Amino acid sequence: MQPHAHHRRPLTLQLSNVQVTLPAETISVLAAILTRHLPAPELPDPSPFLTVAEAAVYLRASRQRVYDLLSSRRLPRHRDGARVLIRRADLEAYVGQPSRERGPRESSYGRRDR
Repeated sequence: MQPHAHHRRPLTLQLSNVQVTLPAETISVLAAILTRHLPAPELPDPSPFLTVAEAAVYLRASRQRVYDLLSSRRLPRHRDGARVLIRRADLEAYVGQPSRERGPRESSYGRRDR
């Protein structure tokens, strides 16, 4: 694996009356050391609600599949103005159910798939 292009140039630091030039290899080694010792950035708590598009990504399904689940009331919907939202906990509970409890899959035409 090659270092990024900006790591390939030497770095010169000017501190008061002292000038230090570090070769590109040293910069790469220092970057690796600092990466191991710096704390991971804190991610914000995930929202308790997902949009239809986010729920589709979570389920690895189409947005239409999420709308079908909402229409068949297998997932409860919440509204924020015009936006349709799905509670993350409801989605996790749905995914955690055995498939036979979820019922047969309905197509977007309202017929049950066999």
